[in-house]
Amino acid sequence: MAEDAEDKTEDPSSKKLEEAREKGQIGRSMDLSSAALLGAGLSALMIFGDRFVALVKHFIVHTWDSIATVKNPSDEWVARLGYESLVGMLNMIWPILTALLLIGVSVNLAQVGLNFSAKPLEFKLSKIFNIKNLTRPFSKKAWIELLKGIFKITVIGFITYKVVLSYADDIAVLNNVEFVAMVSLFWSIAVELMWKVIMFLFILGAADLLYQKQSTFKELKMTKQEVKEETKNTSGDPKMQAARKRVMMKMYQQFMSKEVPKATVVITNPTYIAIAIRYERGHDNAPLVVAKGKRLQADRIRQLAYENDVPVVENKTLARGMYDFVEVGDEVPEDFYEGVAEVLAYVFTMDQKKAEFV
Repeated sequence: MAEDAEDKTEDPSSKKLEEAREKGQIGRSMDLSSAALLGAGLSALMIFGDRFVALVKHFIVHTWDSIATVKNPSDEWVARLGYESLVGMLNMIWPILTALLLIGVSVNLAQVGLNFSAKPLEFKLSKIFNIKNLTRPFSKKAWIELLKGIFKITVIGFITYKVVLSYADDIAVLNNVEFVAMVSLFWSIAVELMWKVIMFLFILGAADLLYQKQSTFKELKMTKQEVKEETKNTSGDPKMQAARKRVMMKMYQQFMSKEVPKATVVITNPTYIAIAIRYERGHDNAPLVVAKGKRLQADRIRQLAYENDVPVVENKTLARGMYDFVEVGDEVPEDFYEGVAEVLAYVFTMDQKKAEFV
């Protein structure tokens, strides 16, 4: 295992990172999520605490009054009481549940972004009964998690001790105070303890998140052989081919939009093929093919030509012949000099006539 880790010197490919996301293999910190949820729940209790207590009191009084006033409850009455109880409980807890939901989603988005994967939830018997797991020694990650757990328990225990100790004088006289004062004291202790634990978990969670991100990235690293095999496999993948084709098409469309307006003439078939040629006297040694295309690309070339006042000349034989033998960026071969020269002469003549007319 150590040798494999040493061999993994290459950063993970985008394909491997995407597969890891689909499997839910993303660096995240449960401590950070726990701190956020505890903070949200405690904040909601403090904000809606009075409302919560009032609703609980009303719920208990109303329920007992209803039970006490009915001697022979019917099925309808029981159903109505159950419905009212359910509505009452939901009315009490919905602010807290809403806060927990919003914070839970927000923290998850902040850590891993939008990622919905059901694969980590899939049940596999091999995950439970795996003989290899029984004979395999603890990994480095397992030891780190164990030490982190011990550290958390130790620190939270110390925080609890210090908080309770700070209230020692108040706790010592609990026998002499009223019940309401006792509840108020325990609430104060609980709130202070929770906030300090939450602050500790936030600090630990931030550090843990950095570790988890780095650890996951390191686990996903690849050997040079894996990179070669993936490149070989993906080169024949229809999805990858389609993706590359879309990228190339987009780049060529951008290239055409830039080069066709500079063309001297566009030779067409008339609708199936279009070839854009540029020739500037004193600048170009020979006519240069700046764009070519069939079907939709040909339509786009003609459209760009019309939009930019580039002459469009129909010559079926020349367009067909040049399309198969001349690539974009090549000078026109000698075999096509005569045909291209005739087209250019026609274009230059038309330009002169336009200039004289103007």
